[in-house]
Amino acid sequence: MTEDPHHPAVDTLAETVSCPDCHWRQKLDEDLHLFHHQGLLGWHRANPEVAVDHLAPEGLADGLAVPDYIRWADDGFGFLALGDERTGEAVRFNDECLAIMTSVTATGGLDHAVRTNARRLDISPTMARGDIVSIAAGLYRKGLLRPAA
Repeated sequence: MTEDPHHPAVDTLAETVSCPDCHWRQKLDEDLHLFHHQGLLGWHRANPEVAVDHLAPEGLADGLAVPDYIRWADDGFGFLALGDERTGEAVRFNDECLAIMTSVTATGGLDHAVRTNARRLDISPTMARGDIVSIAAGLYRKGLLRPAA
């Protein structure tokens, strides 16, 4: 039996996972990953070619996509129902997250989510953009979004 080529590890204090054998890093979502990290580590060992440094600051710069291991839908009440196949866990996120996933899936960007949130809150798109970018960055850091292509 050969040894695993990748040895990812959890830093529970920083609530992150990383692999010293490649550049894979991400934050652990409290509900999806924190207490289910063995599935996440096993997924990385089985899929080392899908290594993304989700903590790199330039991640949001060139467009976004939803990773193949993420399943999401509108829960029927305007919230995001999201499942992560890497751990088998699912959770509900707020309406901004739903707007982000819808926008990223449709266009690879956040403009649609900004407009949706601006209309919902009756504020300008300029005012809405900061919240949407911040929330999208959080989803990205948790591996729930990835760089486009």
